[in-house]
Amino acid sequence: MKKNRFPKILLLASLACLPSALAFAQAAPAVEEADAEEAPALDPAAEKAEKIRDLLMPESAPSAAEFQEAIKKAKELGATEQQIIEAEVFHVLISGKEGDLTALANRLEKAAPDWDVKIAFGIRKKELAMSLVYALRAKAALDKNDEKTFRNEAANSLWEEPQLSGLIMKMYQDSMAKNSSANAGIEKLTKAIEAKD
Repeated sequence: MKKNRFPKILLLASLACLPSALAFAQAAPAVEEADAEEAPALDPAAEKAEKIRDLLMPESAPSAAEFQEAIKKAKELGATEQQIIEAEVFHVLISGKEGDLTALANRLEKAAPDWDVKIAFGIRKKELAMSLVYALRAKAALDKNDEKTFRNEAANSLWEEPQLSGLIMKMYQDSMAKNSSANAGIEKLTKAIEAKD
C-alpha cells in the first residue's frame, strides 16, 4: 500500500479539523481486517491519475531540475494545467525555492475561477486557491522587503482562507530570520572593516 502523500502546507490547515475528524472516526463502524487487505485494483484512468500525483506531489522536495523533469513526464501522461500550477505552488511553498512568485500567482489567479476540485491534489476549494494567490504575492513582497504590500496581501489571503494563518506566519518568520542573519553578517563585516581602520 502506498503512503498517503499529504503536502506539508496542508498539514497546518488540517490540524484545525482534527477534533471533528477524530469524532467522525470514533463514530464510524470498524472495518474488518479481511476487507482492509483486499484493495480493489485501480482502473486505468485512476492508475494514470495516481502516477501523475506521484510525479507532481513527491514526498520530499525535489531539486529544480528533478521537478521540471517530473512536470514533463506528468504532461506526457495527460496532467492538466491546473495540476501543474498546483504542483508548482506546493513546490515553491514547501521547498522554499525562489522563483517568479508573481507570475505563478497570476497563473493561479487565472485558473481559480474554473478550479476543478475533482482533480485537485490538495486545493479543494476555490477560496483556498485565491487565498494562495494572495499568499504567493505576500511572499514575493517579503522577498523584496516590501512590508506594506506583504501586510495587504497577507490580509487578503487570510480573508479568503483563515486557516492559512500558519503559512503566512511561517513566511514572515522565515523572512525575518533571513533578514536577521543577513543583517548579522553585514554587522560582522562592518566591524571587521572598522577594526582594520
